[in-house]
Amino acid sequence: MHCRKQSSIGLVVWFAGLALALGSPLVFAEEKPGAKKSSAEAGMKPPPELAQMNSMVGTWKCSSKMHLPPEMGGEQTGTSTMIIKKDLGGYWVVGQWKMGKTKTTPEMKGTIYWSYDAADKKFVELGVDSTGGYMHGT
Repeated sequence: MHCRKQSSIGLVVWFAGLALALGSPLVFAEEKPGAKKSSAEAGMKPPPELAQMNSMVGTWKCSSKMHLPPEMGGEQTGTSTMIIKKDLGGYWVVGQWKMGKTKTTPEMKGTIYWSYDAADKKFVELGVDSTGGYMHGT
């Protein structure tokens, strides 16, 4: 198998081409000033359950102490910061986090998205980090 990293410009061009190929009306849609929204657009709102996460919004700074076995570096202290805000029209809450370097681990960064799946009636989360790791859960 041969893989290569795709540039962000290439990805944008690919998505634009896909949208044109599929004839997406969103590509050509223009919103006129003062125009009324359709009943479907007017009814689209973030799920009210997401308001339960409002208290998480803000900047969080944490310190930690890890008790690891001696062969893993022993006791270590660390610091981390997470900035949490609403994103994507209020449908998602996003957290950008950064954990400082310790004796045995490099600095790490990541992003976590949380939302509410109204069909399944449960919260969902997606996350990626600077080590190539990812997660998803409910």
